[in-house]
Amino acid sequence: MVGKLRLGNNMEKLVSIVTQFATMFSLLALVAAPTQADVTIRVHMIDARSGRPISKKPVRMWVLNAANQFRSGHLEEKTDSSGVATFIVSDPLPEYFEIHIGMGGYWEECSSPGPYEYTAKEIVDTGLSIKGNCSSPGLPKAGLTFQAKPGEVYLFAAHLNLWEWIRYCGRRNGCGD
Repeated sequence: MVGKLRLGNNMEKLVSIVTQFATMFSLLALVAAPTQADVTIRVHMIDARSGRPISKKPVRMWVLNAANQFRSGHLEEKTDSSGVATFIVSDPLPEYFEIHIGMGGYWEECSSPGPYEYTAKEIVDTGLSIKGNCSSPGLPKAGLTFQAKPGEVYLFAAHLNLWEWIRYCGRRNGCGD
């Protein structure tokens, strides 16, 4: 005959409290488990002529899973009054970002020549100041130096006057193409 073990009232309360404590501890451990969080990328758009922030202008970011393997679409944010566009990138962290100014017309992007893909690791770990010069000869050089912090990117652009645009951009269907 199998008998039922009968505990006293105090012992039953103690077992109940210990069980509840163990359950809460397990749930807390799940919630507090380290997970990768969304990543914030702050893109500073700087005027290549004056070194001042460019406010209320669009910045575009493409996310790449691997070199030349773009995720669908792109992200676009306008710079705030201090010239910063803030992007939140969800997990999983991509391998690369491609970042450009989002203005056409009389704006010329001044960034490093060649591929515009930047590793996510470099941006997140150390930050990036994209140096280079405007593609058209005679336009300002983006030799300005800004020390990027982790998660920050500095991007340079120049606003052209009509004569500069006609001289340097009008012959090739616009600058930045």
